[in-house]
Amino acid sequence: MYKQYPKTIQLLVFSSGFVILAVEILGIRILAPFVGATAPVWASIIGVTLAGSALGYCVGGFISDKISRHTAIIFLLSIISGASIWSAPKLRFIIAWLAANISYNLAALLSSVIMFFLPVAALSMMTIIAIRTQAKSINAIAKLHGELYGIATAGSIFGVFATAYILVPNFSIPKIMAILAAIPIVSALLVYKLNK
Repeated sequence: MYKQYPKTIQLLVFSSGFVILAVEILGIRILAPFVGATAPVWASIIGVTLAGSALGYCVGGFISDKISRHTAIIFLLSIISGASIWSAPKLRFIIAWLAANISYNLAALLSSVIMFFLPVAALSMMTIIAIRTQAKSINAIAKLHGELYGIATAGSIFGVFATAYILVPNFSIPKIMAILAAIPIVSALLVYKLNK
């Protein structure tokens, strides 16, 4: 599977890395007006992102070994991640309520879980499943893993700088989140259409 379209898998992995770090950078812009931009707020966003990634990698590995319809799973995960990213700015009322009723630090942690855990987990699952689809020989699995994780990391680096230097200065947060929501869906749609 995917032998004839490896570039689509590379695009999917790159875009997943891009979106994960872009969402992490934007997290502080979403939370700061309500809970500030202190070290605990940053820790909440980073910690939730890492937790979502860890769970996504574990669940993605389990699913990819048990289910053969990888393209359908990738597309479903892209819809889940895109919808949750798009809806995040619309959930600011939750942050406001939490900040008014509990401590700012706990409000930041809970808000991070509500807004960012699901999309990061779904995107991380997509990355692992994409790697699994390319595994043709156990002898080449480490090389493949390294290459695709390198591509994902390059996407993350690009996501950090593109978000900070291009997206944030030129677009509103809801527009940026809508753009980020569309990226994994478009990437997964290319994979799905080319490999039906």
